[in-house]
Amino acid sequence: MKGSKRLFRRTLFLCFLYVPCSGSGVKHEPSESPFHRIISFAPSITETLFALSLGDRVVGVSSFCKYPIETKTLPSVGGFTDPNFEMILQLKPDCVFLLKEQGVLFDFLKRNGIENVCIDNHNVTAILESFRIIGKKCGRVRQADSLVRLINGEFAIKDGREGKIPKVLLCIDRDNPGYGHVSRVYAAGPSTFYSDLLNNAGMENAVTAIMDYPQLSLEGILRLQPDIVIDLSMRRAGQLPERIADDWQSLPAIPAVKNGMVFCFSAEYMTIPGPRVFLILKDLKRILSIYRNSPRK
Repeated sequence: MKGSKRLFRRTLFLCFLYVPCSGSGVKHEPSESPFHRIISFAPSITETLFALSLGDRVVGVSSFCKYPIETKTLPSVGGFTDPNFEMILQLKPDCVFLLKEQGVLFDFLKRNGIENVCIDNHNVTAILESFRIIGKKCGRVRQADSLVRLINGEFAIKDGREGKIPKVLLCIDRDNPGYGHVSRVYAAGPSTFYSDLLNNAGMENAVTAIMDYPQLSLEGILRLQPDIVIDLSMRRAGQLPERIADDWQSLPAIPAVKNGMVFCFSAEYMTIPGPRVFLILKDLKRILSIYRNSPRK
């Protein structure tokens, strides 16, 4: 019981941390940052900026940034592959935070003399380091260190590892979700933050391909024989979870389908490698608990 109360208090504290903290009642550390007009080009970066009480400095966000609610009133500067260069110049940013994969945007910023910071968040270690990078650049070092400690605290909570370690196929997206069958899927590979989360939750990534997000054929899925399938395609499909899960009935030969271990999620935090990764971890631990207590496995 005491352990449960500690976990509840920790989770509650984390949730409060992610509420935007730009109000007058919040004490900030002295800022040495020269940046007061920041543009963020990724949801994970935007969430980190707000988690570090920097929301009042953000003047533009990508078209994919939906959280926290304050982002809805900010100008959009385009997406991953279609940045709005005119809007960027119009907003007069003194710093643009972007992902390391956004090479076209980087070249534009360099040509126009706009300072930029490239962020890497491909695994959990990189995610935690991104908090420190953003904190250091923006004068929120202590808050960034506190955020890292809190997330690390969540990862330090280990549930029992007794019993079989299930193999998990984590489907990021797939062709035609909700149409009654599964064919080609895009899965999380072993070098991604999803794989780190699975391992920490007491599960094993069924995918061993070197690529971050390999494309798997029907035959490839059957070869993996996953014990659990986690399908995130529902966020794009706009379908009911039952309909998405029913697609997997077209593959009765895999253990996850035979044993009713197919889970569908639509929460947008499931795809964002930022401060809310602890919520993904909690979902994975809940799935493991269901698996361990299932009489059909």
